[in-house]
Amino acid sequence: MPLDANTQTGNAERAELERVVEALAKWPRLSQLLRYMGEKLSAGEVDDLNEYNIATEVLGRSKTKPESGLGILPTPFR
Repeated sequence: MPLDANTQTGNAERAELERVVEALAKWPRLSQLLRYMGEKLSAGEVDDLNEYNIATEVLGRSKTKPESGLGILPTPFR
């Protein structure tokens, strides 16, 4: 049974994402970030792309908020 156009497009986009992620293998955090963002976009979960989720789900930061009131990302990421 042939795939419909949306399925074919989605498969092509995922394959392209994997090629780019593999090309960035020297930079693991960058490739993890790209994969995370691509997967959220493909799943229609764009609202989940925020500083907190990227810090905790991609960069491995603690899910507890710092008492200092500062953002969760270190200064170089701001």
